[in-house]
Amino acid sequence: TTTASTATTTQAAADGWYVDGNKCTFGQSTQTLYTSASDCCINQLSYMDDELCVSLSTGVPTNKFYADQAASVCRQDCPAGNGLPCGGSPTDTSLSLYTSLELCCGTKIPWEPTCVDKSNGNEPQGTGKYYVNWSYGKCALDCIENTAVGCGGVASSWDPKFDTQEACCSTISWKPAAECVYGAAAATTTEATTTTASTATTTQAAADGWYVDGNKCTFGQSTQTLYTSASDCCINQLSYMDDELCVSLSTGVPTNKFYADQAASVCRQDCPAGNGLPCGGSPTDTSLSLYTSLELCCGTKIPWEPTCVDKSNGNEPQGTGKYYVNWSYGKCALDCIENTAVGCGGVASSWDPKFDTQEACCSTISWKPAAECVYGAAAATTTEATTTTASTA
Repeated sequence: TTTASTATTTQAAADGWYVDGNKCTFGQSTQTLYTSASDCCINQLSYMDDELCVSLSTGVPTNKFYADQAASVCRQDCPAGNGLPCGGSPTDTSLSLYTSLELCCGTKIPWEPTCVDKSNGNEPQGTGKYYVNWSYGKCALDCIENTAVGCGGVASSWDPKFDTQEACCSTISWKPAAECVYGAAAATTTEATTTTASTATTTQAAADGWYVDGNKCTFGQSTQTLYTSASDCCINQLSYMDDELCVSLSTGVPTNKFYADQAASVCRQDCPAGNGLPCGGSPTDTSLSLYTSLELCCGTKIPWEPTCVDKSNGNEPQGTGKYYVNWSYGKCALDCIENTAVGCGGVASSWDPKFDTQEACCSTISWKPAAECVYGAAAATTTEATTTTASTA
């Protein structure tokens, strides 16, 4: 018998990003395909924060912050093994992400004033303001006891705080003014007898208040110009310095804000260095500016180092999740740690141009065939099928 045989070519499913549960996956599929994880997320998983979706899809942490309201803290989207505030990726994909720990705490955990400290695993340092410490029946500074004159311990979140002694003392007006402030030395009198007359003279001791003492203000007795708060003293006597930094150095209460260490291309946090990175203790250069978030500090003062946030936290840089040309492979790859997700070609150098889509990246190596341009993409295959069309004798 003579059998006629014809070959038919079947095109494999195309490559691209497609929805896969609560994330997008890169590979071959007959589903609707997109050129980037972001496009897939926006079009198919719009109920989720776009950056969170891209992070879950590419395996590259966002390094942003989300609320854990049950614990009254915020967690950072970075590997939990890196230490607090890292808590891994959020399991609740409906959560919002925030650019700084302070913004997350202020927006989602407003009832807990020690949220930032708790999130960092630090002992709350207090606000440095005055509050009524009922154990002593006096107005005390809200800071760890014995760390500075007048510190009465960290106040509870519900304790009213006051900027000045006077405002605090007005709430316990039955207390004599001379006895109202915790840690203030009582005024003393001395009697002096002279040989020329037998009369007694009373000498009033120097008054209590905040006065300038080097590059900080100190609370105590002095004949210098006195102020009712560390802030007033700093503003009037040490105006060359950031007011918050001056108050922090004066009271011993860290600001928990961030300052640049340009020599190391990182930012440090003003918190005890023993608490681990990014804490670096108080800055020794009192001319430095303070920033409310690590991201803002890095972006403003270390703009040449795209991995500043990761380096400041002591983390291995995670990459941007965008495309770049990996010249070792001669292909466009995702900027993320190799083998953590399909298409990751390693973390790009800071000088490597980054692209949102494969097409934009591939256009820069246009001599490369499109089917071979993207690192990690499975090559299209063809299959031959032999069909019996007729059987004749």
